Amino acid sequence: MSEIRELQEYALEILLAVDQFCNENQITYYLGEGSLLGAIRHHGFIPWDDDIDLLMPRTEYERFIALVQKQGLPDGYDLDCFETNPNHWTIAAKVQMVRQTRFVSYKVGKLGLHNGPSIDIFPLDQVPGDLAYVSRLDWKIARLRRILWNKLGYSKPQRRLKWHIAKGLGYFVSTRRLQKQITNLMKTHAEDESCDYLVNFGSLYPAERQLVQAEVYGEPRLVEFEGRLLPVPAQAEVLLSRIYSDYMQLPPEEQRVPKHNFSVVEDGATKILK
Repeated sequence: MSEIRELQEYALEILLAVDQFCNENQITYYLGEGSLLGAIRHHGFIPWDDDIDLLMPRTEYERFIALVQKQGLPDGYDLDCFETNPNHWTIAAKVQMVRQTRFVSYKVGKLGLHNGPSIDIFPLDQVPGDLAYVSRLDWKIARLRRILWNKLGYSKPQRRLKWHIAKGLGYFVSTRRLQKQITNLMKTHAEDESCDYLVNFGSLYPAERQLVQAEVYGEPRLVEFEGRLLPVPAQAEVLLSRIYSDYMQLPPEEQRVPKHNFSVVEDGATKILK
């Protein structure tokens, strides 16, 4: 088994534990981002992808976190998010594998509760259909996220001015306050029933590439993923076209590489996963 496939197997194990938890508690979720692309184009992982991304509508996301805090996840897994970790650095919640494997993310360092295999769960927030407005909101959230990363030491030092500005601003605000400000901005329209669009503010893709009407997500439909039937958005192809354009077209071969900086530790030696 290749190293990338071994890491995928660990991620799949975590996914199936989360899927079981969500099914038992009637929590709606979707495969998202690269995992959605993999489900539709490859019926499983993109061969060079090294993680799994899930999406949950904001109310389902908050219910998931509350239930996990109350009930706990199955043995062997832990939830790392703003609510459980004062040093949580990213918008996505992470379900992490507790047991030690030979895969380590040194970039997470001491920030995460664990630094081995994990999967990401992003909240989907309702917003108006005004793309210019949502893009500005996305920019504000990204700015706060950059300050949080710098404050926690997640970002590598850079010479760029905006990195130094973000670093400086971090001295004047606590980590917890930044986490709350980010969450409050994402939830700006949580109570506005007139907003019928959804966006993932934690995505690496800008808002204009993934802002869609709520009906695009709608009632999940089941598709094959690594031999299992797992939920994707009702109009998954519409979302993929928005994000990736010609999503069935494979990228150039030189771009087919893992993107999450895992290292493989074995017999005292360390190498980057490729």
